[in-house]
Amino acid sequence: MPCIREKEILLNGIYFLNLFHDFLPVPVLMKCIGALSLIVQTEDYLTYRDIYLKTSINDEIIFAFKENCLKKYHMKSEYRKIVRPLMDEIDRFIRISCKK
Repeated sequence: MPCIREKEILLNGIYFLNLFHDFLPVPVLMKCIGALSLIVQTEDYLTYRDIYLKTSINDEIIFAFKENCLKKYHMKSEYRKIVRPLMDEIDRFIRISCKK
């Protein structure tokens, strides 16, 4: 998983989906969100969480992604299982960034 960490795939995926989620078909969007959810569940992510989400500029992007994209699908029961791990991790990240 170090290659995922070094290439910043999680942040790039969040940035991409924040910009283009309206243009993607729902099945493709759910696969992308599912892949990001799998990343946040790995042992490498849990060990190096601060490195995966490292800059202050990302705070606005991550919050916007949650508001614009994830909230819409978090309420639908067929997508909740896919969206939930990523949503929980973003909520945790927002709580920690507000304390700083």
